[in-house]
Amino acid sequence: CCHRHDCCYDTAEKEGCNPKVQRYQWACEHNTVRCDNLTDRCEKMVCLCDQEAAKCWGAAPYNPHFILWPDFLCGQTHPTCH
Repeated sequence: CCHRHDCCYDTAEKEGCNPKVQRYQWACEHNTVRCDNLTDRCEKMVCLCDQEAAKCWGAAPYNPHFILWPDFLCGQTHPTCH
């Protein structure tokens, strides 16, 4: 989930947005983040990144064992963005 979210933010940055500080209005309806009322391109792009991440994190198992897991223990190969 985190890797996909990072890739989505990378795409937003390439489009001239600043996703790490971009603020936007959002709503939650039926446990779903809603982005459809946003008209600003960057706000909508970042909201959609966060919406997909929220869905992914909501469905993913959580293992507190990995909370402070150092990156170097993940191996030499790293997934790339598509």
